[in-house]
Amino acid sequence: MPTLTRTHPTRSLIPALLLPSIALSCKSGDVQRELTPFVRADFALVDEIDAEISDGFTTLEGETDYDSFRIGFGFLESQEDRLVSRGELLIGSSSFGDLDAVEIVGGGRFFVGEQAGAIRPYVGFHAVTTISDSVAGVDLGTQLGLAALGGLEVPLNENFALDFGIDYQFPLIAAESDPPGVDTEFQGFAVRAGVVVDF
Repeated sequence: MPTLTRTHPTRSLIPALLLPSIALSCKSGDVQRELTPFVRADFALVDEIDAEISDGFTTLEGETDYDSFRIGFGFLESQEDRLVSRGELLIGSSSFGDLDAVEIVGGGRFFVGEQAGAIRPYVGFHAVTTISDSVAGVDLGTQLGLAALGGLEVPLNENFALDFGIDYQFPLIAAESDPPGVDTEFQGFAVRAGVVVDF
């Protein structure tokens, strides 16, 4: 795949914020439900991301380098001292080769298993909005995608935990350039590490 070179940042405002809609379950009876605010951050350790660029006549496909750092906030739901789920919104800076982008991520993770000892396994999903920078004066547009994820939280104390996970993102709506003529899609997995702080 040819290397993309960034020439200048996107100057137009793009209505790209895809807000998550997270349903946190409420149980009746004597079950006590608690919501706790948290912040977290993560970065990509290992990845395999494929890029596809098409102008309607020619399609270029290939693996691209991916770097990502994200930070966000949300609410942790617990019931009777058991963690149930996290609903969260993150924003991050990423790059696909030489192409810079902003990622806005919303979704949730749901804790599974017995949560024995110091391990908190989870599965979840994220809606991912990828706002690409401009290349040679062409705004490459915004991709809307969905990511499935799973991982482990390893608590170090009552409020602080290490976070290790893997997610696989696939595009729902390809990024369309402005002026039109070029469609861009990114798809693949990333292994991430980070921290979570509960308040």
